[in-house]
Amino acid sequence: MSGLKRETKYSALRIVELAIWLPPKIEDKARLEPQNVDWVYTALKNNRDIVQVGDLLQVLFLCVPVRSKPTSAAVHTILWAISSDAHHTGIEDPSMRRVGLLAFHILCSAKFWFKDNELGPILRDNNTWKLLGAFCMHTELPTSSQYISLSDSLSQTPDWETIISRDPVRWLQLLPRLFGVYGDDESRDAFCSVLARLWPADGPEDDELEQPKPLVMAFKALANCWDQFNYWNSAVDEIIKIIECSISTSFCARVVGTTGHEKLQNPTQEFNDTILVRLGSAIKQALDRAKKAAIDDSTTKRDMKELLNCAGNLLGNLVNTIHCELRHGHPNSDARHSEEEELKHWNDLRAGFNADLDAVRLFVLTKGLHR
Repeated sequence: MSGLKRETKYSALRIVELAIWLPPKIEDKARLEPQNVDWVYTALKNNRDIVQVGDLLQVLFLCVPVRSKPTSAAVHTILWAISSDAHHTGIEDPSMRRVGLLAFHILCSAKFWFKDNELGPILRDNNTWKLLGAFCMHTELPTSSQYISLSDSLSQTPDWETIISRDPVRWLQLLPRLFGVYGDDESRDAFCSVLARLWPADGPEDDELEQPKPLVMAFKALANCWDQFNYWNSAVDEIIKIIECSISTSFCARVVGTTGHEKLQNPTQEFNDTILVRLGSAIKQALDRAKKAAIDDSTTKRDMKELLNCAGNLLGNLVNTIHCELRHGHPNSDARHSEEEELKHWNDLRAGFNADLDAVRLFVLTKGLHR
């Protein structure tokens, strides 16, 4: 199609538009022989027509893994495509959703773009790793494995290691997905490799606790995050994010998987008495530090103190749940419960904490707390 006029290309793409099916390992399933896609890069330059961009990205998607280097202008359009996804705009638009999915898979398949001397700085300056992570967390499609594989590769290069290492909580939020319908051993191994490389944690050896290694490593890393957490020096969105991560991670002690694909987890007593209790204690100590600082500093903003009270109640209840129910199991453990009843109990309990977190978010929105 490289010799055709742009209008002719768009018309052809409209005719052959395909329904998108996204395989879990798209990088291993190139659908076409290597193609000359320079004309696609040219057509993407400064293009902000959501339908045209979607059709052009579909061509690249069908050529995955993309082997040729795009122009910087084409990369900016691809980044615009993923940032324009419905999750980021709040608009439920199928065209935008489609474009976001295509951009996500193209970026994750083109690892060499991230390490290129020209394209790497563009991708770093545009928070691409953060954009991909946000997209991954808000879709049930098989995206986690590609994002984890990309992150594992990038975390071995100095420039990207610096960026990724700043945000351990974003990485830990992937934990429930590792055991869902799209989880696999390769992704779990890569997840652990990144943790060990960027956020090594002390404590009992991961293999000694007879628990899934990602579970043990994630709990230890999250406890370390709370050890270092300073409420008064943190942005509000960072406060919300670590609370959200703590809820989802804590309940992985009993339930793993994603919505509709959960399964019960039966932690060992040693895990409960060491790793789980350690996390609860770390959260409590961070909360105590924040409260003490609020008392000692009379200049603290009133709204931030109110947020501390609101978030503090949630965290206090979470600590109690970690040290009691999550540690010791269902309160009616002597009674026999079906797996369905057990799952419902833990899901309902977790849903209560998520509802409390929504109340915290509403408070932040009402008070205009953005810093």
